Amino acid sequence: MIASLLLVTLITTTQVQGQVCKGSYNNALNFYNKGQFENINTYLNGCIEDIKNTDNHSFYKGAGVNMLFKIYKLSIESYKKLDLGNLAERRIIELISYLNWARADVEKRLNETVLNPIE
Repeated sequence: MIASLLLVTLITTTQVQGQVCKGSYNNALNFYNKGQFENINTYLNGCIEDIKNTDNHSFYKGAGVNMLFKIYKLSIESYKKLDLGNLAERRIIELISYLNWARADVEKRLNETVLNPIE
């Protein structure tokens, strides 16, 4: 009984963590697809702050890693479209630090990440 309750709590917590950023990402992606790059980081900044929250690290470094890369790639690409390469670079460094991965591994994963809606 206790094990079942813990499993339900874990699943619910994971779903909530993913939901916080799912809507923000999908809204920002709509702006990106319409060429409205200046609106994107307004939607993503709160989400990125949620990702940085230490309570959420295990989710975004585990089951939510695909979502993490979609969010960061969308932010980085929007900064590049706005000729704000310094902010794009800052996001890359932030992601490297967050994951504690080598730059080449982060860049490879970003390049492989497809910007499509999160279901």
